[in-house]
Amino acid sequence: MRTLLSACALAIAVFSTVCVAQTTRPALPSGEAIIYRDRNFSGPAVNVSQAESNLRLAWRVNSIRLVRGRMELCSESRFRGRCVMVTRSYTDLSPLGLPGNRVQSMRPTFSSGGGNVGGPPPTGGSALGPSLRGMSATFFTQPSRNGRRILACGNASATAACATQAAAQFCRTQGYNFVGNVRQQTVRGRAYLADVLCRHSGS
Repeated sequence: MRTLLSACALAIAVFSTVCVAQTTRPALPSGEAIIYRDRNFSGPAVNVSQAESNLRLAWRVNSIRLVRGRMELCSESRFRGRCVMVTRSYTDLSPLGLPGNRVQSMRPTFSSGGGNVGGPPPTGGSALGPSLRGMSATFFTQPSRNGRRILACGNASATAACATQAAAQFCRTQGYNFVGNVRQQTVRGRAYLADVLCRHSGS
């Protein structure tokens, strides 16, 4: 009887350890996209579902269809040069600001990029912070990167111009080219971006 109880206790201990290991295992970035040589998802295409440090493309990328997740696109190999975050499909890649629409490396990522990071985690929402997405704009109540709030002005004094610049950089990583609104929220003596409206100019 004692042997049976010992065996049961050991099994429970092992099972509990496995459960803890599974629940604490970090999730991996997940994303997939199809890039096209021509606009409107036409011409030669390449499907990317993992980190590709050198695509060796002989042509410029003019459109992208995001299948799932989020993808980082870089103009140079090994994720260098100008890099932008793509969170939706684009029939025309020009608004992203990649030099000559050149894409030489891509990878799925959790990062939203842009801005100074190091603040407290956002209250709810995803790694980007709570947001409300519309047809041509997204409203971020607490813009974040890697689950941390984005500083409005880094180590500089918190001015409106500095906050607008940080918000514009954040919006560009989300595929938008215009900031419709930006506020600052002070937490423990530090100013963070808040209530940022990212949209396309003219929309």
